[in-house]
Amino acid sequence: MNRARRRQAVLAGLIVAIAIAIGLNVLGILRYPGGPLRESSADGFLWLDVRPADQGSNAVGDVAGSWHAVDVPLQFGILTVSNPSSFSATIDAITPIDATPGLVIDAVYVMRPDMPRGEVLAWGPSGVYPPASILTSDYTALPATVVPTGATHEHDPAVLVIVRSAEAGPIGWSALEVAYRIGPFAFRAIHHLELRGCLGPLPSGAECGDEPVDHEDEDGEGS
Repeated sequence: MNRARRRQAVLAGLIVAIAIAIGLNVLGILRYPGGPLRESSADGFLWLDVRPADQGSNAVGDVAGSWHAVDVPLQFGILTVSNPSSFSATIDAITPIDATPGLVIDAVYVMRPDMPRGEVLAWGPSGVYPPASILTSDYTALPATVVPTGATHEHDPAVLVIVRSAEAGPIGWSALEVAYRIGPFAFRAIHHLELRGCLGPLPSGAECGDEPVDHEDEDGEGS
């Protein structure tokens, strides 16, 4: 095989590989890591989210000596998503990473476009804030659209993750994966928002063993 034919074969193989990768991406099997809904600090080349380790930059949980009841819906509300692109994105799913056994997601709600951002309960019983009437009128269940939000973050929609567990003891995760689409293309973004909680009642003398968690970023400022 002469040099020209080898070059043609390499080019043909590259085209086939790219076509397969695009097909797997459209099917949601090979999601692009990052994209516009990534964390703002994940500013790799082409918006790639390729950081080697979980930064654990934000965490929320129970104060010392308190716990929530088992098998009761609880609301995790510190996640917001930004879409600095010019295209609307559709969130397909939000999945905890390193979730404790028995922890399940009941539902995920995303604030509707153009709704004013109010205070959101960071972690606590579902329905405390926002009340059910606000949840129905101002939020939408997945799949949910995130319109372009600009660069100021003033219109970044809040996300409510409703969880529960039937097992007493510590619950939580290390991060959340946001699976979403822009047009036919699939993406995933890792948001390093940690949850550490405790469910009870606990057996006599038992403890969850976690220290109190403050909702702070690496610089000691609330997110």
